[in-house]
Amino acid sequence: SNPRYVRNLLSPDGTFASINAQLEWHPGEDNFRFGVARTIRGILERAGCSECTLTGLSVIAEEGLQSILKDLKTYLWVTPVLISLLLVILFRGVRGFLIPQTAVFLSVLWTLGLFFAFRRSFAITTTMLPVLVSVICLSDVIHIMTRYYEESRRSRDKGAVVKRTVAHMIPPCFLTSTTTAVGFGSLATNNVQQVREFGVFAFAGILFVYLLAITLTPILLSFLPLPGPTLRNRYTSGIVAGILNKAQHLVEHRKRETLVFLGLTSLLAVAGIFQIRVETQGSKFLDPEAPSIQGLHTFAKNMSGIISIEVLLEGTPGIFKEPRALAELDRLQ
Repeated sequence: SNPRYVRNLLSPDGTFASINAQLEWHPGEDNFRFGVARTIRGILERAGCSECTLTGLSVIAEEGLQSILKDLKTYLWVTPVLISLLLVILFRGVRGFLIPQTAVFLSVLWTLGLFFAFRRSFAITTTMLPVLVSVICLSDVIHIMTRYYEESRRSRDKGAVVKRTVAHMIPPCFLTSTTTAVGFGSLATNNVQQVREFGVFAFAGILFVYLLAITLTPILLSFLPLPGPTLRNRYTSGIVAGILNKAQHLVEHRKRETLVFLGLTSLLAVAGIFQIRVETQGSKFLDPEAPSIQGLHTFAKNMSGIISIEVLLEGTPGIFKEPRALAELDRLQ
């Protein structure tokens, strides 16, 4: 009959009881609560308590950390595989595969090296750094390699081909890299620490990408012989080249239809923007079937939940000494 206990320590039907633990805050030891959550989970597993439920902010955060590590391990090998398939389709040669992969590997290595040199820990946002750096680096290197193949059709002087390639590609690569870096760097002004860190290290990573793309790529190409007629023909007559040539023909000869198509696509995009939902609830980032999320639903069903709600009431001076105000407070409670 005591409202302090019902739905706090005991469910109304008396079949569910809770043990509530308030963890201490240890400054400088962000992983302390994760360790506590893992320890309690181990105790329950060893006890074989199948009906026990473990949840709470620390438990959800710990499972979120494990989810981040899982995603990171997955993307670190899936991304190179997808990039390799793309390069094989595009360039159909060993050099078109190894040179971009080398630049991508070093870009990610430098970025993560800087990230951990500042003793940063991965969060939901910063786990995107390796994939982001890989994609942008691949874009720059493909631009340079494409120009290299084009120049090799005009001249058979290897030194001249590499020089003309670099001279032609430095300005556009510089503009695309710096504008992209500044765009991500603007996140450094965000109030959220994780977003701020993502912006800073994305900025540094994209600058690393430009530096490696514009130096390493031509250096490696200078050691290799110019592509022969067979390789050049495979590059210029492949599936991708065919699609791009058709797109070019369409844009040049069907301008009005192209503009109408782009306009309709833009309208659909604008409509899609209004479907964006901002979500800051940590439990929404996990799989609905995760143990801590299932425990959250269990507590919400049997108890009052794990999140407290504070209500502040204001009134004229002395109003809460009045019997009618006290009656209102009692009714609200």
